[in-house]
Amino acid sequence: FTWDTAVATKGGVLIDLNDKFRKIEGDANTIGTSHTFTVSDLTPCTEYVYKIRAVIDARTEDGVKNSFHTSGCIGQANINGTAKEDIAVAGGTVSLPNKLTLSVPADAVGEENHFQINQLDRDTALGVIGTPQDLSPITGLYELSAHSDPTTKTSSFNNPISVELSYTPSDDTDLASLVVGRYDGAWQELSDCTVNTSTQTISCTTTEFSVIGGFVAGAST
Repeated sequence: FTWDTAVATKGGVLIDLNDKFRKIEGDANTIGTSHTFTVSDLTPCTEYVYKIRAVIDARTEDGVKNSFHTSGCIGQANINGTAKEDIAVAGGTVSLPNKLTLSVPADAVGEENHFQINQLDRDTALGVIGTPQDLSPITGLYELSAHSDPTTKTSSFNNPISVELSYTPSDDTDLASLVVGRYDGAWQELSDCTVNTSTQTISCTTTEFSVIGGFVAGAST
């Protein structure tokens, strides 16, 4: 982060996944009009929010909240949409409308976690990692994550989380071949999946997050 101030101040950056701003990078001793700080330990392919802070004598001023996505998504794909929610032990949901919904049951996490759905540029990502079993994509491709703090991802969950993906069939779509895959270095097919042809959704459960998408025999949609 680099910025200039009209008058000499102490500077800093407040950063987090939500409005708690638990991570602070700054220099409490250096006063100047040009400020540069490097924020480390952030997780890849994640949306963060931040504010710039200026301290003048005993007065503290924070700038407006802004956001950015870290790099490092699968295949260096861009992020085309984000949904996020803080979900406590009691459970809850987070949804990217008409694309993907996560339903987190009670006690899936032992403390409040910040859940994110990041929709990736599907063609860019799949151009690098390929598809499972030579199938064709029928849903978007999404990076799912949960964090207990700004720099710590939750690797697994105590209870299975429901993942519901919306699909768009074409005339030659073979719904009998529809699978949901999770990519973590290699494709793994999720189990316990149910297809609802009325709502054009497929629902599965998982206890781990990574990149996820729906695939089918036939042409891509």
